[in-house]
Amino acid sequence: PAQMWKRMNSMERICTATGLAIMAFALFLFILATQAKSEAGVIMGVLIFAAAAVLGGCFLAYGLTGQIADGFVYGLLAPRRYLRKAPPLMAQIEALIKQERFAEALNRVDKMLEQDPDVVRLHIAKFDLLLIHLKRPADALLCAEAFFRRPERFVSGDNAVLLLRYTELARAMQKNRDAEMLLRSELARRRTGYTRLERERLNSALKTLA
Repeated sequence: PAQMWKRMNSMERICTATGLAIMAFALFLFILATQAKSEAGVIMGVLIFAAAAVLGGCFLAYGLTGQIADGFVYGLLAPRRYLRKAPPLMAQIEALIKQERFAEALNRVDKMLEQDPDVVRLHIAKFDLLLIHLKRPADALLCAEAFFRRPERFVSGDNAVLLLRYTELARAMQKNRDAEMLLRSELARRRTGYTRLERERLNSALKTLA
């Protein structure tokens, strides 16, 4: 629930909170209805409870449906092999970076990518190594572009992370046109598995390139 709340936009949060409040009020009305002394009072209380419950349910449905649908789509599109796979062992890479052995860390990442090129976190690690530690921004751009040129990719939230980092770097290097083409291609591509919130962020990034 906490992660779902973080992924919501402001309107979804407002609707969800409003729906929960109305449902709580409906429950209060139901309790009052059960304590009514007359049959008419009970009927009126139940009717008001039902109306409030329906209204609260509508607000909740609007607030939660997008997040539930995103998770459902992710589950449908993401290959089961990826969902079962444990995260890559990054400890060795992180240790090499802390020791400022950046070339060795990059070599280690490349070897891991040879064994499993589908792990997006490794591509992000390589992007960060090239950009931040080795001061090779042009190579970092090429690294990201090579990943997004792959015809088949596993569905992962890390895809959007890498794409947004690429866009920020491309804008800083005045390669807006390249970033715009890649963003438009990704947004038009089918079965990417980007959630609604991720698509909103990608579209916002696209607007900054105009």
